[in-house]
Amino acid sequence: MPSQNVGTLYAQLRIIMNTGTETEARTFLTAHFNEFPQEVRDAVLLAFFQEGLTKTMQMEQEKDALQKEGMEALSDIGQTKQEVDDKLKIIALEEKLK
Repeated sequence: MPSQNVGTLYAQLRIIMNTGTETEARTFLTAHFNEFPQEVRDAVLLAFFQEGLTKTMQMEQEKDALQKEGMEALSDIGQTKQEVDDKLKIIALEEKLK
């Protein structure tokens, strides 16, 4: 692979990184992945893997937080239901005593 092609790739990528969006840079890297030297491909793969792992961990943390909130809400609902049931029993007993 001629070094001029790699230099051109780096120059194009640098322009995209300076003026474009992250999505455009990713698209460029993906489209030209095999044209980069192996050490660059390895670094890109590692970066994408780390980002994916980080996003997965964040999603798991968010899921755990939602589950905790859901369990707390169910507990609150159960407690409120018990309070309502107790009050209804008191009202029914008071009605019987009248």
